[in-house]
Amino acid sequence: MNAPSTPPPGWFPDPAERYQLRFWSGTSWTEHVSADGRALVDPMGPPGTAPATPINAAPEVAASDALATTTPAADKPGFLERRRRKREAARQQAIADDASRDELQSTAIDAALGDTVAMTALPALVATARHLYSDRDFESRAWSAITKAIRVALADDILSADESEHIQRLGEAFGITSVFDEVATRDSELLEELAVAEINDGRLPIEENSPLIPRSGEVAHYSCRVALMKETAVREFRGGSQGVSIRIAKGVNYRVGGVRGRSVVVGTTQTEQDTGDLVITDRRAVFIGGKRTLEFRYDRLIALEQYRDGIRMNVSNRQTASLFIVKSGSPTIAAALISHLAASAER
Repeated sequence: MNAPSTPPPGWFPDPAERYQLRFWSGTSWTEHVSADGRALVDPMGPPGTAPATPINAAPEVAASDALATTTPAADKPGFLERRRRKREAARQQAIADDASRDELQSTAIDAALGDTVAMTALPALVATARHLYSDRDFESRAWSAITKAIRVALADDILSADESEHIQRLGEAFGITSVFDEVATRDSELLEELAVAEINDGRLPIEENSPLIPRSGEVAHYSCRVALMKETAVREFRGGSQGVSIRIAKGVNYRVGGVRGRSVVVGTTQTEQDTGDLVITDRRAVFIGGKRTLEFRYDRLIALEQYRDGIRMNVSNRQTASLFIVKSGSPTIAAALISHLAASAER
């Protein structure tokens, strides 16, 4: 009868029976424990023995170890019994996988919110997940946990400097050097949410290469490529003829009279009037186009509307509002900056 081999690192029933699970490093028990899906820290005390049957081992390993340690070679179980044990091992594996996934995500959320205990426990959970899943599956689960944690941190639409640091440390625990750069390449919508939350916290971006020559002390925060739109009327001709019809021959008529009608407006459409850059500074927003330049001072701004692909601004010294379609950049970030800076100008 062969002795069972030492199991690989993973989560097992707590031998101290103080918590549901305790992390086995591969050589000894650690202080990382889990209860109801939450990661905790509990010193083990006197060294414990290695677990006999790993919960997170492959079903075949768990079944073979059980046979080797409990069944003499002469009394091997029959086919149905072996299949039953294999199914039970697979079920235990699925339970362990689900617990690991739920705990990984809940711990990532706690870490993003600044829980130091969760941040301490996270590396061990990540190591377990790497052992449980393939590289592709681990990457998918890890990114799901990270994005969920970030969105929970952004629930109040404000991202403080401390919260940014927590998110960065969260990414590093998953092996990501810069989580914000990773967000920029993977999820543009989440990147906008992060940018707006930083703006709401008063931490504004700086535009180093602005096309606008700033005034003394003026700071450029953002620029995007836009098209200035113009509303034009769509017309059509409506009218009819009058007079009499004279029959010349069979099937041939000649109409005497004229046609009267008029051009009527049936709608409007937006046409591109100019293209250029919209630069947002701490004092104003400026459109620098090929044909014209428009300035929007925040103390004269009376209306700001954001659309999926553009923004509309109206200032008190101009009769019509100006509509810009954003060709390169984010209308969401532009509108958030203008709104924040305009509100600051009123105070």
